[in-house]
Amino acid sequence: MNRVLEQWKKQGHFFNFNGPQIFYRDEGKGAPLICIHGFPTSSWDWRYLIPELQKKFRIITLDMLGFGFSDKPQKHHYSIAEQADIHEALLSLLGISEYHILAHDFGTIVAQELLSRALNPAHIKPKPLSLFAMSGSIFPELSKPRLIQKLLTSNVGVLISKLFNEKKFAQSFNRVFSEQKQPDSNTLNTYWQLLCTNRGNKILHKLNFFLKDRKVHGKRWSDAWQSSTLPVCYLSGSEDPMYGEDTLIKLKEISQKKDITNLAGVGHFPHIEEPEAVAQHLIGFLAPLKIKQSA
Repeated sequence: MNRVLEQWKKQGHFFNFNGPQIFYRDEGKGAPLICIHGFPTSSWDWRYLIPELQKKFRIITLDMLGFGFSDKPQKHHYSIAEQADIHEALLSLLGISEYHILAHDFGTIVAQELLSRALNPAHIKPKPLSLFAMSGSIFPELSKPRLIQKLLTSNVGVLISKLFNEKKFAQSFNRVFSEQKQPDSNTLNTYWQLLCTNRGNKILHKLNFFLKDRKVHGKRWSDAWQSSTLPVCYLSGSEDPMYGEDTLIKLKEISQKKDITNLAGVGHFPHIEEPEAVAQHLIGFLAPLKIKQSA
């Protein structure tokens, strides 16, 4: 493990969730803002945003089960519902009853699950106050899974996981960034190390569970987006191969939430490619809200 990851891990903690150990970080003071990462990454995605955001918010982020430093059980049925349970469990552990959400990629689906739960009057667990979503499908019909994701969820998924290596990972990962903001070799190697921690590279075919979950729960999640009365914002990069300009146009037509922003010259990882712009948009989005300080 390189020094960057050693330091990141050293600054975090672990908690037990029904057996598996889940890595998380809790830093800063202010209104709780939980950051939910995407596929196939981890809390390390938020490294550029945390220094700025922790000046105003209490930043909480975890590595979802199967990702980053968290446990990656090889024989496990992964699900969006469980990942949402894990986030709620951590918030409860930290004594947080209300929180804001910043989510990316399939993390936006986890966020939609949390929104859906909050619509239930009987829901007594920690409740979201707002959602700032980035680079996610939101609606099933807007989903554009990449070829590697389709292969991983197919009958040859196990074989694809076995054959996947650092070179193929780097090639696949680079394709979702804009041409002007490609990650360097050290960054790619660090992501690969995170993926391989606890043999996560061997279960890639299991970690695309959200594609199958969306077929079952997609309408409920999109309904939660449409019917929630909470403030909701969406941001994506114009050069995102999955959710770029064409998807944004369709999203604006379908969505009842009209706070939708397009960052020019940015790919699938706005918070890594243009962290200052993302921080500015996020702070501007949250500024008008009456936000409570954490305990």
